Amino acid sequence: MALARVTRGPAEARSRARRETLLTLERLSCVEQEHRRAPGTCSWTRRIRHRSLDHGTPMEVGVQAEQPMEDGVREQPPLTLVLSARLAMAARASRPSRAMMLQSGVPEDYVDALLDDNYMAQLIAATAKQHRKREKQRDRQARLQKVILVFLLCQAVLGVVVALYKTFLQPDKVISAFVNMENIDMVLMMDTSNHMKERREQQRNVVLHFSKDMHEAMARQRDDTLEANVQRVEELKHNQTTRFSRFLSFFFNTNKPQDHTGLSGGRLRFATGIFNRKSQTLHDFTNNLTLQDEALRQVTAEHYESFTHLNQAMQRCVETFREANKPNTKKYCVLIGDNEAMCQKPKSKKVEEFAKLPQFAHLFPDDLLEVGAAIEYAYEFESCKDFVATDFGDIKLIMMFTVSSKEDEQMRLRNPTFRNFVQNTTDCEFDTVSHIETKGDFQATVMEYKAKAETCVRFILGRGLDDVLQKSQSIVQLLQASATDFETPNMQKDNRYLAFLMMPLNLAFYLGASAIARWYESVRNKAARVMGKKKKMIKVTKTLVEKTRRKSVVDRFAALHSDIELAEVKKRLQPLVKLNAPMTVRARLKGGCLRHNAPQGVADGNGTPFDPSAFWTFEPVVATEDQSPDVTMEARQKVLIKNNKGEVLCLTEGGDTRFLPASEAGSLSHFVLGATTGEDEAAKLGETLRIQSAATGKYLRVNKDGTCDGNGNAKETETQFVIDQGGPPVTSGGIFSFRVEATDNACLHGNPNGSVQVAAPGTWSYWMVEKTGSTHSSSSSSDAKVDAWDSQHLRIGDVVTVKAMNNQFLQVDPGSRVCHAGDPTAELTSAVPESTPSSSSASGVQEFVIARVGMGPVALNDLTIRKGANICLKPYSRTGEADDLNYLKVNMSGAITADGKATEREIGFVMESGSVNQMLSPLGNALHQGDVDLLVAPLWNKSDVKHYDALSSSWTHDEELSKFKGAVVVANEQGGYTVPKAAGEGNQEWVAVVNEGVDLRKAAAQAKKQGATGLIIRCEQALSLEKLAASAEDDVPPELPAVFVTQKVGEALKERGIVLKGCEFKKKYMTEVMRTLGRLGAPGGGSEKYKNVFQAVGNAIINEEKEKAKAPKPMQKVAVVANAQDGAQGKFKWKVNTNTQYIWSGSGGGATTMQVNYGVKAPPSAMKQKIVEGHDGQETTHVDASADIVPEAGLNGLWVSLGGMTSAE
Repeated sequence: MALARVTRGPAEARSRARRETLLTLERLSCVEQEHRRAPGTCSWTRRIRHRSLDHGTPMEVGVQAEQPMEDGVREQPPLTLVLSARLAMAARASRPSRAMMLQSGVPEDYVDALLDDNYMAQLIAATAKQHRKREKQRDRQARLQKVILVFLLCQAVLGVVVALYKTFLQPDKVISAFVNMENIDMVLMMDTSNHMKERREQQRNVVLHFSKDMHEAMARQRDDTLEANVQRVEELKHNQTTRFSRFLSFFFNTNKPQDHTGLSGGRLRFATGIFNRKSQTLHDFTNNLTLQDEALRQVTAEHYESFTHLNQAMQRCVETFREANKPNTKKYCVLIGDNEAMCQKPKSKKVEEFAKLPQFAHLFPDDLLEVGAAIEYAYEFESCKDFVATDFGDIKLIMMFTVSSKEDEQMRLRNPTFRNFVQNTTDCEFDTVSHIETKGDFQATVMEYKAKAETCVRFILGRGLDDVLQKSQSIVQLLQASATDFETPNMQKDNRYLAFLMMPLNLAFYLGASAIARWYESVRNKAARVMGKKKKMIKVTKTLVEKTRRKSVVDRFAALHSDIELAEVKKRLQPLVKLNAPMTVRARLKGGCLRHNAPQGVADGNGTPFDPSAFWTFEPVVATEDQSPDVTMEARQKVLIKNNKGEVLCLTEGGDTRFLPASEAGSLSHFVLGATTGEDEAAKLGETLRIQSAATGKYLRVNKDGTCDGNGNAKETETQFVIDQGGPPVTSGGIFSFRVEATDNACLHGNPNGSVQVAAPGTWSYWMVEKTGSTHSSSSSSDAKVDAWDSQHLRIGDVVTVKAMNNQFLQVDPGSRVCHAGDPTAELTSAVPESTPSSSSASGVQEFVIARVGMGPVALNDLTIRKGANICLKPYSRTGEADDLNYLKVNMSGAITADGKATEREIGFVMESGSVNQMLSPLGNALHQGDVDLLVAPLWNKSDVKHYDALSSSWTHDEELSKFKGAVVVANEQGGYTVPKAAGEGNQEWVAVVNEGVDLRKAAAQAKKQGATGLIIRCEQALSLEKLAASAEDDVPPELPAVFVTQKVGEALKERGIVLKGCEFKKKYMTEVMRTLGRLGAPGGGSEKYKNVFQAVGNAIINEEKEKAKAPKPMQKVAVVANAQDGAQGKFKWKVNTNTQYIWSGSGGGATTMQVNYGVKAPPSAMKQKIVEGHDGQETTHVDASADIVPEAGLNGLWVSLGGMTSAE
């Protein structure tokens, strides 16, 4: 409590104020003692300490009292009191009044403060409020100063950069240069004469290497030309720039050389062919060497034959270039052969005429007339030279020939006709060199011819194919390039941008003004200290208190049970953390769930309970023998933590998180879960746990910002986690089975007679759970802020109804507490009675509150119930009828009663998803038979009616089906058919058989115009979910009724002259099942589709079981193999072995003997088989010779598209 009033003024005023304060306290103490009648005088020394802004030392306001000794007065010890304690003591005693204080000299300004007990609290609150206001104001000013400074800095940098970029860094002129290279097309003609057969592999390699070398040479030529062009442009730019701009270019490069240079052309394509006495092209022009290699591999030894004629290769080149017709391209025709190539077929008429004579034909080669003579005349080369001069045009000829030796080379070159041909076609010139050779006693002058290297680029004569390949690299010199450069004024340069250099002046002005303001403030503060201006501050310490969470579910559970029961539930029934099951790991401090951050490849704490990446699986490091789904984690057991993708959470040496495959994870992936209390016990769901690395001993932690690492210690709050069950949530309207948690394989059954029992999984073990309400409000729920996927997801405390397969709700009789599904007095049996209970046959409590076993005392952040959770059901009534009932419990007899306690394990049921496939298994035979019976008979025997199974469409009803009859017309593969002609003046009724895949609306409209009464669609698999779903999706149905049949039935309907006598629904309840299944496969609908399927399937199973019970049981069961023959039947085609006659029972009550005619071929139905159920409930095989039965197939083979679909999918 501040009693001294600090005045503004000089030091004398402050001293006077302090003396008045001390005097006031002295007078106050004397008044108190006189009021208490205490003898003696009062002498006080006081110590008042302040916290000053100038010194910054914490001060304390206090009072020290000294009582001097007098005669006759007992000595009193000195007492140190804080002023607040002194005032509290005065408040408890009868303190003096306002008049007495004024009479004692207390200033009037302080009387009200001394008499107000709440003055100090109000002073502290007001001072703290003012302090916060000033702090916010200072923070706003500091943030504003930072924003202004950053803005001015960015503005200054931007101004300098823009000014330099638009002035000094821009050249005066833009120099550009572009190079145009010639594109080249080459036709490689490979010599395939007979004598080249042995060297064909080497020849193919030469062609491939030549093509590859040419490609690489072209690429190098392009790169070298472009580089030279860039260097030339850079040299021109360097000559026109100043030294300062070149210096700035080291820091700011404005123009790249590639921006002002370019290159076009320089592309090479090949076409490959072969030639001998005839030629052919292997492939067209391409730059794909792989395609050329594949084409050359197709050349076999059979292609090598006869002699080689050059005119064939040249003609092929001309034709290939003419077909390509690509202008502005340099064309080359490359001939790869040897020196023995001839120009054309020699024209020796006399030799050919002589070879045609029969008496001399055997003296000549067989192909002489086609190939010609092997002797070549000089004048024949003139034709090849003329062909090149007249037909080649812009095509250049390249010849690469091989010779075996130097003598062969000179022999070829000594021929003046050949030299003249080469010179005229390739512009190659030859030098003549003479030298004297001595052979024995003779000397001779020998003339040698050598090709000039600078002119003979397109003529290569090498000794072997390798020599030819090496010399061919000089062909690259033929490529030419032309460069064009030009200068244009640089429009990007503008000296007006120098004005941007003034923008940093704003920053300089701001810094100068700030320096002046700080200097002025420091001078003002110094003057205030000299003049004695002081301020008083009161320091208030704050403590962060965590807000208590409202636990409505926990409080409700605790109110219904005693402390002993709560302790027993937590000890015995609170579930442990399961292995190999999805779990969620919530960080207590962050509030989010641990998740796999896939983009960054790390773990963080920003997940939600419904995020699949926040689902984790704990797997033991050492495999256990128990592989059941309910195996739990043991105390201090080393585990691997896997995400939803199967990757293992690992730590690096620095403590960071990462994910690796299980095969690559090491010891840094081993973790141990332990309680925060330090007790060595197994981890439980909902309890606070820590996850410790078994390798480093440190703990996994999630910081407040959501980051996760493995460097925590046991004292940090960031290392605390809460583990709960994960996986998909349970949805209202889904189909489930309730497995008794206390047993291994026993489920809750709703029998058709209305009883409820526990038995092995079977037909009646499926239930539909629907949400009808809730026992808690969203405002008081602990997870009210959790972003749930759907409001239909079940949570702890929700009110639900449970419906059995007999379409009766699970009920509890309030009197007997017995659970039933329509009849509380029914026996515990799954047999179908003659009359099933109706919804009004019995009444009871039909609503239940769903909860998780053992989790009642645990404060959960997420109340959602997941699939596979161990739940319990407690009867609930809005009228209070179920207040005396307890949890549903499994008795020893298998019955269910509502007398279970929260501490008993028998109240637990594991909620598992129901499979639609398994639910449909009792209807397998009926589903395969379809729901429609087709009655078909031939025109010549209308009494011979055959029955075929079919599946009706969703738009087909009784009224339309009654008109579905007439002559059967089968459409052909193109969809066409012939409409039958009517006899007389009437219209003949007929039905169309069409194949699957046609447009049913168009086909029905066309057929209806022509008098059809319906459509029969022939399908590969008529009874499938795709057909049912497609039928259910039709918004605008076709105009005619339609049924689906299999290919087998469709083949039977191809018989000529058959008539459809009619169609009828066999079992209407099966029709409803199939149509609800079709709507299940169609998109949309939500949980309502599963309700309809559940109701239709349950009704169908009951009716099917009733029909089976009424059907006569087969008395004789034999195993018959179709078309089996008796080895002892002799000459008869078929025979029946029996020891008695066949008795045929007639409708008139009598019995006659059926005649068996041996030696007559059996009718087709005699060897048909059918699987039926015998009187003992087992499947057996018997022969039915009177019905056309489709063999039964497995349910999994029929409903392929249904797969493993569950109710929640």
